Amino acid sequence: MRHCARHSYEILVVLTLTLFGAAGTAAQVHPSLSPVGQIAAGSGSFVVEGAGRHRGKQITVFYHRPENLHAGSPVVMVIPGAGRNGDDYRDAWVQSSERYGVLVLSPSYSERFYPEFWSYNTAGITREVRLDVALTIDAGPEAWAAVERVRDELNARIDKQDLVGSSPGGQFLYDLLLLSKAGLLKDLDVQATGMTANPDPTDWLFPDFDRIFQAAKEQLGLNAERYDLFGHSAGGQILHRLALFAPHGRANRILAANSGWYTLPTFDQSFPYGLGGTGLTQGQLVPAFSANLVVFLGEKDDANETRGSLQRTPETDRQGTHRLARGTYFFESAREAARAMNTNFAWRMEVVPGVGHDYEAMSEAAAHYLYGVQEPE
Repeated sequence: MRHCARHSYEILVVLTLTLFGAAGTAAQVHPSLSPVGQIAAGSGSFVVEGAGRHRGKQITVFYHRPENLHAGSPVVMVIPGAGRNGDDYRDAWVQSSERYGVLVLSPSYSERFYPEFWSYNTAGITREVRLDVALTIDAGPEAWAAVERVRDELNARIDKQDLVGSSPGGQFLYDLLLLSKAGLLKDLDVQATGMTANPDPTDWLFPDFDRIFQAAKEQLGLNAERYDLFGHSAGGQILHRLALFAPHGRANRILAANSGWYTLPTFDQSFPYGLGGTGLTQGQLVPAFSANLVVFLGEKDDANETRGSLQRTPETDRQGTHRLARGTYFFESAREAARAMNTNFAWRMEVVPGVGHDYEAMSEAAAHYLYGVQEPE
């Protein structure tokens, strides 16, 4: 019997993945929250609904209500890193919550409803992602016969429409799944090389924070009209983008800690590394630069830090090769942009001595920064 030679081929596929699709009926700007369960003393959680096109998607909010909570107590929203582990971030604030009498709310956005970094780190501002996919497959005819067998088995157990939908991106992912399960897929490398911005603010994550705060405020009878924000790593990415894109919300002090990379306040670079293509104007940077943003950096989150995943691309490396350098570059770039515009610049940069990429230590430092030294009446 004559056997066909088996070959492997490397294929580069360029795929544009549409995250939100064509615009449809306008979403309600402030949809009502799902009913919030009783926020009892101690630690717990409740579930709320996303906004805009995220309606129906669940956000689990982990909280800690201190024993000494009273009507005048402050509220802090704690935004987790890439692990989306709001329970751990809440736990990192429990001791400070009891010490300072502050209500802690930590929203957790699951990968199920908010997949990959473009749904979370960029806070829903991403509309489309360009993926460069390099893969090596076995091109032998026997192998391709296995693909058909796997396809039949998979279709018998799972409805393809339910699994990946009907978009071109979904079809591509379905084909990758078939290749993988059939054993043809030898190597796979996927890189996000470009994004376009979603101009609809009702799709962004930022309105969730105000709604969660309002629900807790009403249930507990708090007097606070504003709340503080702390986010670490991916959470810090979300918060510096909040200051740029949504400075008119009810957040007061915004501590963006140890971000991996930044959206710079420049229109010379395209989103997500700059504001080009976002629809923002230079005039909209005036309130952004007046926001109460603190670029909160760990002194040891430098070139020697090995914790956490750090994106290394030509665009991010222009900001620096480690988080401390990138945070400093972002702050200095913003200050120079405000100076060129001859506008107020209220941002601050704080470096925490002796701390690296450590959300627990940075949380403790943030609590002391926010509540440890009270300003005189």
